[in-house]
Amino acid sequence: MCYQHRPSALPGWWLGRGQFALCGRSGDIAYSDFAYRQGRVHHSADDTALYATILSHTRVAFCGVYRDPKYMVDASFIHRWFDEVWNGKSESAVDEMFAEDGIAHGLTDPEGNEVRGPEGFKRLHRQFVEAYPDLRIIVEDTVVEGDKIAARCRVTGSHLGHSLGVAPTNGPVEFTGMTIVRVRDGKITEAWNEFNFMEMYRQLGALKLELE
Repeated sequence: MCYQHRPSALPGWWLGRGQFALCGRSGDIAYSDFAYRQGRVHHSADDTALYATILSHTRVAFCGVYRDPKYMVDASFIHRWFDEVWNGKSESAVDEMFAEDGIAHGLTDPEGNEVRGPEGFKRLHRQFVEAYPDLRIIVEDTVVEGDKIAARCRVTGSHLGHSLGVAPTNGPVEFTGMTIVRVRDGKITEAWNEFNFMEMYRQLGALKLELE
């Protein structure tokens, strides 16, 4: 068994004569049965380096994982996204933080296509900002793993515009949602969104369920 050199170190077993099996998970890549010879570093497809220092044919000093900073994010990114893009109504922040080839699953344009790129996202953004000029999205919880951030959110606003296809109610709405975003080089490259738009439309009077 190797010794843990740092909090991110993964458990491993010495197999003998220059081979070291590292078992665990780093980012999105699961690793097992990698051979390490003479302390050389193995680089994975996502530029994550797994390494072990070999002292002899029967001793390993430590093992661990190094993650390239460009594949690592922290929760402050998603707080900034919602604070600037939605609460601050900033389209320039969309340009800065959403990749040109980015895709937002779960959010669609008027034709029913998933939102793609900054321009596509800004069209959706304008619809919601026009409908809810005082729209606010509060991030209540986050989880970070590798290049992904998950956020649990609460959405509030006053329905004052026509842009969502419903006449203004002039009343408040409140609903919840969750999103997972993948971030590369400071931009969202992919997002998975699950917001309770059914509840939103119910509060607007556009959705009525008749249960017998």
